[in-house]
Amino acid sequence: MPAPNYQTTMVKINKSSNKELFNLALYNQKNKNFSVAINLYQKLIEINPNIAIVYYNLGLIYEKLENSSFFTIKQETNYIARYSM
Repeated sequence: MPAPNYQTTMVKINKSSNKELFNLALYNQKNKNFSVAINLYQKLIEINPNIAIVYYNLGLIYEKLENSSFFTIKQETNYIARYSM
């Protein structure tokens, strides 16, 4: 089943709608639309960096992509720079 275009829908969502953004990200994650899910999770982090489940779900996606050709060196470098301590 092809996923609806939630990138367009995302623009219409109020920035304070964390729950809706999270649900869109989770939907895309479950349907293996990882790039869309990553973008939505990153948007959530910009809005509110204190939602632990967002980081957890991002980690799950990055773990799945780690061995795939989808996970480029640029993405890996950005990920490490952003989340390393």
